[in-house]
Amino acid sequence: MKASGKIAARVITKIERQRTSKLIDLSAFRASCEQAEDLQKTTVNPAALAKMHPAHGAYVLAQNQMSVMSELLTQLPELSRFAAIVSEAEDDYMPAGPPMSPLTRSHFFSWAVFDLAFGLDRESIGTCIVAVGRHLGVHPEMLRLMETLNLSRLGLYAWQGCDGDVVRLRELVTGEIIRAMVPAGYRGRARELWLARVLPPPAPTFGPP
Repeated sequence: MKASGKIAARVITKIERQRTSKLIDLSAFRASCEQAEDLQKTTVNPAALAKMHPAHGAYVLAQNQMSVMSELLTQLPELSRFAAIVSEAEDDYMPAGPPMSPLTRSHFFSWAVFDLAFGLDRESIGTCIVAVGRHLGVHPEMLRLMETLNLSRLGLYAWQGCDGDVVRLRELVTGEIIRAMVPAGYRGRARELWLARVLPPPAPTFGPP
């Protein structure tokens, strides 16, 4: 997927028109601000972040901010096709139950925002978020984490064992052995195959020991 494309460009153009417009719908502006504040209240709080491994916490924070931006951007007509596909898929694969879906919310979010792409530029909600974030001056470190999440992918791995809290996985395509931390705490078993989204350390000091 490209870093940005025509859809992101149209969204940025709309934002700039609103910012430079001499006429402002105050009621719509107030409603947008209130919605943004309400969405921020759903993000992880500092106390919960403090209990996480720093590497996990950094990505959780970035993913939460991408979730807020996704909720806001997918209300725009320019992203209506994304919103319709995600809504239909959510009904099919994330039922409230019963039966409950085996997919986690995090897994579904990652697919919807990072993997779902279409159009000549192969854009996604994630590429639009990164492009808009860069245009609006999101902090460089937050933007870097967002870009890393957006460039991530699902892979197939064979479980190779554990070294303490670190799990060893062998990627089936490349044969590369990867040492990873699993925030959920699952350690795996012999002969298991994992469908996983393995992220690089958010900073060199945060890698597995």
